[in-house]
Amino acid sequence: MAIIKDEMKNLKHDIDKSIEEHKTITQNQKRKLEQIFNEKKDTLIQKLLLNMGFEFI
Repeated sequence: MAIIKDEMKNLKHDIDKSIEEHKTITQNQKRKLEQIFNEKKDTLIQKLLLNMGFEFI
């Protein structure tokens, strides 16, 4: 019975670890997508300002 209890504890630990790893991956993907979005937004704003006659040094 103690062996089963230990196995269940190990299984729960493995599941919890997998969930945390998934959350980390998801957060990293979210940050990367936000970075890409912000870069594209900045580029678009610069293009719009250039079309309106503003120049960047």
